[in-house]
Amino acid sequence: MPSSERHRPVVVSDTSPILNLALVDRLGLLTAQFDSLIVPETVRKELLAGEAAVERLESFLEREFVTLTSSPR
Repeated sequence: MPSSERHRPVVVSDTSPILNLALVDRLGLLTAQFDSLIVPETVRKELLAGEAAVERLESFLEREFVTLTSSPR
């Protein structure tokens, strides 16, 4: 299959990988590796509750690449 037709995986992430990539300004690695990122609402709240890289995280979480979902009960 030609590389243009290959599908990259979709990933569901918790807080630590996203936060750590934001801290080193490397969130682009996620878009390079995956077709989309699913972020539970609880994770979004945890990311934005911190003090570090909040503006970068807000901008990233608003991208079409990111799908926010309800947190499991």
